[in-house]
Amino acid sequence: MKYFIDGKTARSWCMDNGYSLSFVLVLLKKGLTADEIKKQCRDRYADRFQDAISEAVEAIKRARSYTDMYNAREALLKKIGRTPDHEAMWDGVIAGKYTINETWKPTPESPRYQISSLGRARKLMKNGNHYLLSVQLKQAKRAGSEYNFLTVRIAGHDTNLAKAVAEAFVPKIPGCNWVYNIDGNPENCKASNLRWISRKEALQLYGYTTRRPKQIQLLNDAGLVIETFDSAWEAAEKLKVSYQTIINYCTNSIQKPKFHIRYKKGA
Repeated sequence: MKYFIDGKTARSWCMDNGYSLSFVLVLLKKGLTADEIKKQCRDRYADRFQDAISEAVEAIKRARSYTDMYNAREALLKKIGRTPDHEAMWDGVIAGKYTINETWKPTPESPRYQISSLGRARKLMKNGNHYLLSVQLKQAKRAGSEYNFLTVRIAGHDTNLAKAVAEAFVPKIPGCNWVYNIDGNPENCKASNLRWISRKEALQLYGYTTRRPKQIQLLNDAGLVIETFDSAWEAAEKLKVSYQTIINYCTNSIQKPKFHIRYKKGA
């Protein structure tokens, strides 16, 4: 089956705009409109671009030979792809055009490990150099509901990256001990995307009570219940949308929802 965007095949459209075909096909199969796909691609590309440029700038600072420069360029292209303007981006890195507003702070565990305001972690070496630490997406349960989060290995221990960034850059609010990813994406751990919330807020946002998750109901156009899910996570998985989208539907945060969804009455 061929998919089309703006009168072009999905493949041609992706090649013209420098986007991932596999990523776009997933969005098309979910039934997203062309405008929604463009927005998600722009958002995804913006994050990838910022991370790639930041790493390239750091690599240029450490470069000591032509080989180092070449490797930095190849790493940049691998991150952003060979887009129509990728050479201009590289020229901008070399010319010092890009200023990365990224602040680093040492972790409480060890001054050799640092956390950044852009949600990254690195380890300082004795020779003054540093390297970025890899992260891992994990799943856990809290009060009966599953959730995803990023971890990073700091001083021999797995650390919740979002919490580490929040503790370093987001002012703590009394009584608020839970960290919330504002856009619902657990992989976006930038300080600007994090806020401290109370346990009560967390229970409401995650769609569960202290005893069991809140059930979610799917309704037809006539307002009749056609399916009931045990939790927001199950609803998201079955309907092929994000967890945050389910919560937004249930709290009427979206004006034109794709599905008619609500919390089960009395749940």
